[in-house]
Amino acid sequence: MSKKTSHKGGRSTAKSRAGEGGTKSGTTSSRDGVRSRAANRRARNRALATRGETRALTAGTARTVDVINPDLEQIHATLIDLVATISNQIADEDDLDKIRAMVREVEEINHRVNVVGGLLFAAQTQDISGKMGSISQADRDLRRAIAKVGAVTDFVNTATAFLAVVDQVVDLAKVVL
Repeated sequence: MSKKTSHKGGRSTAKSRAGEGGTKSGTTSSRDGVRSRAANRRARNRALATRGETRALTAGTARTVDVINPDLEQIHATLIDLVATISNQIADEDDLDKIRAMVREVEEINHRVNVVGGLLFAAQTQDISGKMGSISQADRDLRRAIAKVGAVTDFVNTATAFLAVVDQVVDLAKVVL
């Protein structure tokens, strides 16, 4: 791969010419990177919470580390993954009415991504943990509906039922925050 060097204001910058192929070795997709960072963050949070440690913010100051609620983090990751799954399905769809219905559901799920993201530091409670089975079942049902999106009504109804369960958890998390 050839490089061209230009000099601007005493600084030199290297630019790759477009179309001269090659990829960087050892790179991963941004999605893999996100999951990796999330997994590292969860492990760090669990370890710190177990030890009750604090993290120094600046020299001489410290505060208790905010620990992310693992149940809400799992819901957040599930919602993000559903957006990606539905978006992939949209790319393969030809029927405009189905696409519109799917886009509306993606908007609704994105709203929940933002709400749950704002509540990630809510305290862990039995009520929230108790709803995780319902979330998992609703997620499985929605993924089945996405796979056979031919019946738009079934897809929308299943997505609505899934989001109703998510909303129950969101309401519980708002109370303990």
